[in-house]
Amino acid sequence: MPKIDGFEATRVIRLSDTDTPIAALCVSVLKEDIKKLNKSVRITI
Repeated sequence: MPKIDGFEATRVIRLSDTDTPIAALCVSVLKEDIKKLNKSVRITI
């Protein structure tokens, strides 16, 4: 199992680099996940 999830990895990347594109794929999308994603990367889908 990974030490951190994709949300945390995105947060860490954004702390040091705001230019690198990040693409994320998921097999299931829950409303809670979308809210968490928007909060972690500060964008709206």
